[in-house]
Amino acid sequence: MKPAYVTGKRHNVLTPILKERKGHLLDLGSGHGNWAERAHEKGWKVTAVDARTERWSGKEGITWIQSDVRDFQILPNEYDLIFLLGLLYHLTFEDQIKLLSKCNHTETIIETHVGKPQESIGKYKGHFHQEFPEDMPDEERTEHLLSAWKNTYSFWLTEESLVAMLKDCGFKFAEKLQEQQMPDGELRMTYRAVP
Repeated sequence: MKPAYVTGKRHNVLTPILKERKGHLLDLGSGHGNWAERAHEKGWKVTAVDARTERWSGKEGITWIQSDVRDFQILPNEYDLIFLLGLLYHLTFEDQIKLLSKCNHTETIIETHVGKPQESIGKYKGHFHQEFPEDMPDEERTEHLLSAWKNTYSFWLTEESLVAMLKDCGFKFAEKLQEQQMPDGELRMTYRAVP
């Protein structure tokens, strides 16, 4: 299922980006694959990566790869644009740093929930979010299509810490594209990170 309030808001930001140029898009944590398909329709070569494949259409012309994004190799100059839409907030703090550091040579669009400054990890602030009950077996976790891939907790960075992490991971510039107030009261931000 595609949450309409998210997809509609994303459309306002992402469609102009997809129209302004063409190239090879890497959609990490592609979920339902909706944005991979939209990019393909706009003339992009698209590689979509997700650990779960249940929601993919399998549309021809898109390279669909089943992989944990944490294990997926990204080579410099292999892609022209990377999407991390609704992915970062499902990762642990350590995995966020590793993933962003792998993306730092390519313009990257990040859409993520931002956290409250309740906990600190070094200079970064945010809060821990429980994705699953601690005693839930891995086999059951994989059935939760809108949750993390196996990790029990994720870390939701504050907006200030998100921008700091982008720069610390090697991006030279971070531009806020959108701020969304979600129906549950949470804030979701979209940033363009430029190498």
